[in-house]
Amino acid sequence: MADLFGSVRERVIFSLFCAVAVPIYLGMVLVFYLRRNRQPIKARSPLLLICSALAGFLLLVYMALRTVISDLIPCPTTYYVAIFFFILYFIPWLMRCYRLYRVFDFNVAKSNMFSMPLLSTTATVSSNSSSSSSSTAPMTLKGRNEDEEHSPSKDEFQRIIDKRATLTEMYMLRLLFIVMIAVAVILGALHAGLSTTHLATGTAGCNITERWTVLAVSALVVLMVIVFIFLVFKMKYVSDAFSINNELKLVCLIATLFVTVNLVLMSLDDYAWPKTPYIGYITGSLVICGLLISVGWPLWRSFFPKKGGDDMQLKQLGDDTFTLPPRNPDFFVFVEFLKDPEARRSFQEFLVNEFSVENILFWQDVQTFRLSGDNPADLQRISDELVSKYVNNGSPMQINVSSTTNTAIKRVVSGDTPVSVTMFDNAENEIIHLMKNDSYPRFLDSSQAQRLLREKQKRARTLKAASAANLV
Repeated sequence: MADLFGSVRERVIFSLFCAVAVPIYLGMVLVFYLRRNRQPIKARSPLLLICSALAGFLLLVYMALRTVISDLIPCPTTYYVAIFFFILYFIPWLMRCYRLYRVFDFNVAKSNMFSMPLLSTTATVSSNSSSSSSSTAPMTLKGRNEDEEHSPSKDEFQRIIDKRATLTEMYMLRLLFIVMIAVAVILGALHAGLSTTHLATGTAGCNITERWTVLAVSALVVLMVIVFIFLVFKMKYVSDAFSINNELKLVCLIATLFVTVNLVLMSLDDYAWPKTPYIGYITGSLVICGLLISVGWPLWRSFFPKKGGDDMQLKQLGDDTFTLPPRNPDFFVFVEFLKDPEARRSFQEFLVNEFSVENILFWQDVQTFRLSGDNPADLQRISDELVSKYVNNGSPMQINVSSTTNTAIKRVVSGDTPVSVTMFDNAENEIIHLMKNDSYPRFLDSSQAQRLLREKQKRARTLKAASAANLV
């Protein structure tokens, strides 16, 4: 009767899993894929996440089947399935950690390179015709070491650019594909070796084989979790506007906790696999938690973005009031915001965290280009530099403009149309609209915006106190 009850219970669990969990799980992954170009999903290496989620799903399906039709599953199958899908589940997490770490470095380097004389002219942008000292000061952002400002040399920046192809998601996917092929080949070789020996048969033999399988898989998972912890530690100074770093830290913490519990259960013979399914339940819980944190939460935010409060502004301090533009600012109001040196610096720092700092750097260089004079030779030389820096495919700071605008700029550079100070106007307008509509609303909710307001408030109070002292 006990065996019958156990069999019925297992079949009920499997039926519920198929009827409820499978559609929800696959539905979330499908919608996540369809919205992969929306923030905050786009910045999360969505294809790598989908590979990890599908590996976790297939692992759960196998474990559910294992409880129902264990007599039909050959002994080595658990060995192959567990190792293959655990590797496929964890490797994308490690790749995402490495990619976030390097992409942040790349964007900090791009931002800091603006302080270098890439353009021959040194004209600066300010809110009026006279440049202020704060607008001409080089901007250097802190990189991995929070005690030092990371200002790369041209050679260092070139090395970073040379490696940027290894930071793309497609490169990571190709590397993952190669790794999994290697794993499959190794497993096939092991199977060929095992098939030439006399394996134990019967339930006892299968249990012994699977027990050693669990030990081997656990050792592999522990190794990958240790690497995960190391990479998360390396990212301690990485800052991003999409909470990717916090997500990876949370998943790493949960993985460490679940692996620790699994190791404890394995040391207790009464709870070890395959006598009891507890390890399977814990593994399933890890997969579900990873799905909710890394797929479910970003998916929710893509439908329901974070709503900020009212538009932030300082209270009236005498005659000095600084107000940030509203969430959907007028085009020219937003341009005036960009012309404020302190506001521009804060916004640039935020765009580093959004991995799109090239947008504001392009805008600044276009302002410099306009002030470069009317000499055709100078215009041609500087426009060539801007095109190679921002417009050409594969350029170090390639911006996202329409194909029509891209083609029009290249026609000017190639000599089909004359060079003029207005040749980048359409591209500039597209980039301004992109920053205004996409990044700026998130900037208003950021720590950079809050710090900007506090600095403006402090300066206003200082000026008010100085004015009052002069009057006395």
